[in-house]
Amino acid sequence: MYFVITKNTGTEAAKAEDADDPNEGDVQFLTSMKDARKNEIRNHVTSFGLLVIALFFVMMMIDAFNPGAAVNPELTSIYLPGALFGIFLLLCGIVLLILGKRVMAAVTFILMSSQMLSVTVLEDIAMLNILSGIIYFIFALILMTSKDKQKYAFAIVNLLLGITSIARIYDNQIFWIIMALSAVFLIWLSIACGTGKLRHSISKYLTENGDVTFRRCGSVIGYLLLAKTLIIVLIYEFNDPTFTTILDSATTLGIIHVCLLVLVGLLLICIGKRRVTSIFFIGAGLALALDLISPEIFGYLPVILLLVLGIQNVLRKDPRILPSFLLIGDAFATMLFYNLAEFPEVKTAMLLLTLMCTVIAVYLSFAVFAEKPKLPLF
Repeated sequence: MYFVITKNTGTEAAKAEDADDPNEGDVQFLTSMKDARKNEIRNHVTSFGLLVIALFFVMMMIDAFNPGAAVNPELTSIYLPGALFGIFLLLCGIVLLILGKRVMAAVTFILMSSQMLSVTVLEDIAMLNILSGIIYFIFALILMTSKDKQKYAFAIVNLLLGITSIARIYDNQIFWIIMALSAVFLIWLSIACGTGKLRHSISKYLTENGDVTFRRCGSVIGYLLLAKTLIIVLIYEFNDPTFTTILDSATTLGIIHVCLLVLVGLLLICIGKRRVTSIFFIGAGLALALDLISPEIFGYLPVILLLVLGIQNVLRKDPRILPSFLLIGDAFATMLFYNLAEFPEVKTAMLLLTLMCTVIAVYLSFAVFAEKPKLPLF
């Protein structure tokens, strides 16, 4: 750790941020379109994304009044709002990234789409609703490290999403009040962003063009998704058999995270021009996919893949060494997990390694966004 800290100080760490490309900006799309037209589309997409989240909350309230109302039995009990609204919100985030200058809104929408798609298969697991709320609180704190004035507005929105996620575990008036207020507030923000007439402080910042680029903060999504996945592993191992039986559907949740990790990697190549970081997330997603599909068939392929990627990062002589620790630590934790049946005593080591990887993933999500030159960047 001393090597990591000393190697990632001063100018060396600052240079590491630009290791992928000397140009710090995102790729510009639709350059022939006028800026006024782009701003109008950005405002409408932002408005639609906020409305989708509000409608999602309304549908959860309806389903709470009439359990199963939003479930289609022909689609193996899929919760339709989680599936449809999650896909629509993900598309809103991608469109905003293509249009540019609304990166905070895009990242917020993509993270929220993860929660909506998670509700599709795991709507009744209280612990995972708490976990989703914690992820939003962490992202709100990350936003507050930015110098962009938009950070306050989007921090408020993410705090609201976190509180609402946690409120879902309470089957009483607290849930109804928080959910209803959240829906009304988001509908108001949607109208303000779509019409531009209600130009109060928060709606004003939501529709302003920010200076944050996806090249700099896009990897926050991937690191938070990795942290969430690792915490799910910890929950899976620490809880009783009844809980782990319910968590069998977490395989589907893992597939959702794999798809989002690969998508983030592809977006970082196409928009953020970060080749090294994109390989990191695509490789981590592929290893998770191999682990989820059938560990009995693929054996140690995920372990080998993670180790090779981690060693490549080290041999590249990149000053950013912590991501290599994350890959290599996850590889050894996965290897120990495969041997729990034969050697139960290795469970403590596996849990400690997983916890270490979780802390690193959360730390890196702050480091890539905070613009602190003494932090190990990636």
